[in-house]
Amino acid sequence: MDETSNRRADHRLARSLVLALGALLVSAPGVPALTSFSVADQDGTPVAEFRWLLEEDNTHPAAVGAVDAASLGVSVHHSHAPVVASGTSADLGALLAAVDSAKRYFVSVLPGLPGSSVKVGDFALGGVSIAPGQASATVHVHANPLPSAQLSVYAFHDRRSLNSEPDIGNEEGLAGFEVRLYDAVLGEQSFFDFCGNPLGTTYNGAACDDVASIGNGIILTGSDGEVTVQNLYPGKYAVEVVPTTQCPDGSEWIQTSTIEGKHEVDAFVEAGGPQFLQPVDFPLNGGALPLAPEPLDGPRAGKSRRRWRRAGGNAGDKLSVHST
Repeated sequence: MDETSNRRADHRLARSLVLALGALLVSAPGVPALTSFSVADQDGTPVAEFRWLLEEDNTHPAAVGAVDAASLGVSVHHSHAPVVASGTSADLGALLAAVDSAKRYFVSVLPGLPGSSVKVGDFALGGVSIAPGQASATVHVHANPLPSAQLSVYAFHDRRSLNSEPDIGNEEGLAGFEVRLYDAVLGEQSFFDFCGNPLGTTYNGAACDDVASIGNGIILTGSDGEVTVQNLYPGKYAVEVVPTTQCPDGSEWIQTSTIEGKHEVDAFVEAGGPQFLQPVDFPLNGGALPLAPEPLDGPRAGKSRRRWRRAGGNAGDKLSVHST
């Protein structure tokens, strides 16, 4: 073999070694960024015994106020979040070592271990997101039983059903409409509250045995078209609003809007949540302009809309229902 051939062979060997080394470097895990991880209850008291599950967060990262060319309008999330590692509070070193500083993660925590002072069921499930380069994280879990949930419903006369919103001054609230809640898991109508009493029961405080008045399981909108259903189990409900003989003029009413082609509107309510979601306006430039918050005794927390029209009425004689 001549000198030229030897040089070519040496060059190919060196190139192969460089490529192999590069592949090793690319596939090697990044330097662990997370150095501290803890769990605490709703009061900040540490919870020492728990199970954890680390998953890679491969959802579409959307930053509020930032313009994103690949928005969710043209992209979708992945079908699943890959499990990276799992263990118990005795294996926190494995959790810290499994975190790559260049990736995003989500850690789920369930307090309680067999034979420990913290029993499974003492606390609800909790979790926290881990951002790239994040050094510490704390998961807050709530002791059982969880606080009850609530939702609000608004029925109004939808005279002009073009904007899916109640027009102030022109589309007044409507009284006497029955609000029916259906458990989205069981598919059955709910008649009882968090304490086991009929819906509509009011309480003097947070205790279930401190009853102010017993309800009858029937919820009707008030004179302003609104009603708040309190002391519900957290979860998902299908909300239906039905005209009754107590409706204005005893007239028939027809719903003028729908979600997914059905009468019910889905409502997701969380433990200890407010009556309404805080509304946020999103300008066309991609920024976010939060609206002024309302007082804490009535923070707006989320409304789904439904519109109706009076049967046999003219095009401008309609009713709309907002269920939250």
